[in-house]
Amino acid sequence: MIVMKFGGSSLTNSGNIKNVAEIIEENRDRHPVVVISALGGTTDDLLQLKEHALAGHADICMIRERHDSILDELGIVTQPEGWNDLWDELNSVLLRISFNMDRADMLEGQLLSIGERLAAKLLAALLNDRGLPSVSYDAWDVGFIEISDKLVLNNPDLLNRIYNCLHKVTAAESPIPVITGYIARKCDGKITTLGRNGSDLTASLIGAALKVNEIQYWKDVDGIMTADPKKVNSAKHVPLISFQEASELAFFGSKILHPSSIKPAWDNGIPISIKNTAAPDRHGTTIVLGLPDESPGIKAITSKRNVTLVDITSLDMVGQYGFLARVFEIFRDLKLSVDLMATSEVSVSLSLDEAHSLPQLKDRLEKFSRVNILSGKAIISLIGHVSQTTSILQQVFVTLNNSHIEVIMISQGMSRANISFVVDDENVTTCIQQLHNCLYDLQQPVAMKSSNINTQNRDTIHA
Repeated sequence: MIVMKFGGSSLTNSGNIKNVAEIIEENRDRHPVVVISALGGTTDDLLQLKEHALAGHADICMIRERHDSILDELGIVTQPEGWNDLWDELNSVLLRISFNMDRADMLEGQLLSIGERLAAKLLAALLNDRGLPSVSYDAWDVGFIEISDKLVLNNPDLLNRIYNCLHKVTAAESPIPVITGYIARKCDGKITTLGRNGSDLTASLIGAALKVNEIQYWKDVDGIMTADPKKVNSAKHVPLISFQEASELAFFGSKILHPSSIKPAWDNGIPISIKNTAAPDRHGTTIVLGLPDESPGIKAITSKRNVTLVDITSLDMVGQYGFLARVFEIFRDLKLSVDLMATSEVSVSLSLDEAHSLPQLKDRLEKFSRVNILSGKAIISLIGHVSQTTSILQQVFVTLNNSHIEVIMISQGMSRANISFVVDDENVTTCIQQLHNCLYDLQQPVAMKSSNINTQNRDTIHA
């Protein structure tokens, strides 16, 4: 059994949707469970309708015409069951928003859910027309209920609910289930969404609950690349990567996957494949539990932009315990999450992805330390099995020195799956291009133009 998730970029028009149906048909012997996103662009259209409703003039004609036209182009004569009911529900939600603006945010989950629910009905109808018996399900009908505001991924009750709902409908002779990704019901019954890459998370949780053989994410890319191809023309395809490497890559800037969508599969040792809907015969990227020891090296270079750096200096750190606990208590109170940390005897530097509450942070830290906050920074991360850290760092620093790029801070974990450093945000593209050229394209030592390698921060920590 496999889980096949198709994102909005794979569902932009009738031709794409036919292609998706063909991919599912080719995998019918593997007993697929299909997870579907809204048609490409629909979520943005629904959010725009919300704004129109707040202004008092929402009109669903354009979004309905698009979906009805795709039904016609696919040759689906009979409307899917409940099709008109969803359009009535959309009108009702928009009317409630326009009359009660204070409840607009509370109704947003229900509003956005209609995109996935329409897509699931549409694809199931197409599969039935092609002779593949299929049934569409809303996520809450297959166990995605009682979801708290912060979804706990290792929640056994959630996985048990999903299993109990799905194990009968995934039997060998059962129709193919087409399930809405991204959406769920909260404990109070209200519809909510699972956030960015929420459909990937839906697929991963279903795969974990059913203990499937493989989870497939079908997207508009061939898989993971050694760098963002929009920044590096010579970016190469990465055929195989470990869960730890993929998680680090997702956390530090890659938009192909979200870290939370990886965890359920990782916990259960289920391989994830990332494949291209437009080129299904290509290998894509496979994420596995462990890689052979003979596969070291940097797998990919990624970046996280608009980072804020907080530098804290205090003589109270010398020989004292509890200083960092005091610092992190403040970060906890202000709900600020730290990405990287570097420390010495008298200072600690931290990078923040979220830049809110900075005045309060500075005010509280300055009660016992000197604080310098630097905005406009970026994290560059080298992801892979870094078995030769010294050699790699030598190439990195020589390359950046030759490009006159300063490294402000550096951090490497004991897992050796990630070397990260902070640079000025304006240098991100140049930095990635030069490092990719050095680590992948030249395949030879880099000569240093000057022995004066610029670094502002002296400190490194194994974090």
